[in-house]
Amino acid sequence: MCVCGCSENAVLELRMTKPTSIKVPVALPAVKSSGVSMIALHGGVYDVYTAVHVLLAASPDMIGTLLRVSVAKRERDVVTVYKSLRDGDGKGKDSGGIPVPDGVVFSTLELQLPPSAWADGVLRVTVYNSESVTSAPLAER
Repeated sequence: MCVCGCSENAVLELRMTKPTSIKVPVALPAVKSSGVSMIALHGGVYDVYTAVHVLLAASPDMIGTLLRVSVAKRERDVVTVYKSLRDGDGKGKDSGGIPVPDGVVFSTLELQLPPSAWADGVLRVTVYNSESVTSAPLAER
């Protein structure tokens, strides 16, 4: 699902400007009409004692679906929370400065990390559909 408002048939590609030796654009996966998108807020850089903030945006068919959001370091979970997006989430609320198209349900989520020496460095935030039999991620940053 694309929160930028592009159509389902849009062809997206990544064009690198640096290093200048990379000239070939990289094709991105097709836009899905249903699902969840996630954006790290506040620059995506946090110190060890600051909560991680993400913006979750979901298509209307995902309303009521229980999502499992995990923060991991080197395949080891640091914290896991469950969140169900409801109809009306995000309406009139702060989306962290990210423009959200009409019809998209969104919610900001604060993930408080436990203060520990090993929960630093590169962390991965992954969103799963907790009601699904498969454990394929819906979104990852």
